[in-house]
Amino acid sequence: MRRRLAGEENDIETDGFTVEGIIETAIVASFEYGMKRRVDVTDRVAQEHIVIKGLRENSLKRFKKNKLLLDK
Repeated sequence: MRRRLAGEENDIETDGFTVEGIIETAIVASFEYGMKRRVDVTDRVAQEHIVIKGLRENSLKRFKKNKLLLDK
């Protein structure tokens, strides 16, 4: 995540949140308590995403507006 978010600090570091804090929140809230418990690992087609406020669309980094896309 750090590598993918490198260079995006000006857009996502708002309201006192740092990249490290955003990653920590995303891992704990989005992954540990959400995605990890509901994902069907046998479905290889579906994509998951983590919401990151301020993220701009970037097809090379696989970002949608406010979303970091993840493969299973």
